[in-house]
Amino acid sequence: MSDTSHADHLRRHALRATRQRVAVLKALERYPHSDAASLADVVRRDFVTISHQAVYDVLAALVEVRLVRRMDLAGAAALYEIHDGQDHGHAVCRICGSVYDIDIDAGAVGHPAPGFIVEAVDVVYRGTCLTCTSAAPGSNPRPGNRIQSATTKEH
Repeated sequence: MSDTSHADHLRRHALRATRQRVAVLKALERYPHSDAASLADVVRRDFVTISHQAVYDVLAALVEVRLVRRMDLAGAAALYEIHDGQDHGHAVCRICGSVYDIDIDAGAVGHPAPGFIVEAVDVVYRGTCLTCTSAAPGSNPRPGNRIQSATTKEH
């Protein structure tokens, strides 16, 4: 997506298209499932004058209008991805920390109590990815910087 497309996307969500917001969206597009600190590092490569706090503020504004989705996974920093409007689940590798999108049928997950209004469905599978499962015996894969890891988006 181009800077103009990102700006248009922000305006459609009633947000001003600031350089900081466009930069954060670009980083999220390149590196989905990233934590705020890693995104700040990426954004600072192209936009040196932005503070870490400004990145957190931008993410909060983007989450509030549901342009970005925040994932709170137990024992880890919150992760962010651009919300494409489709509910999907995630598979998280306990060894390397990679996060993969997975398709889910929200209706098959279960139904809450009558009268409960569902705003989102979060499904997280925890286990071991193929790369870590295939690692040689005795090797010890370590979680890396999420920005540098090979996370994929599969829809």
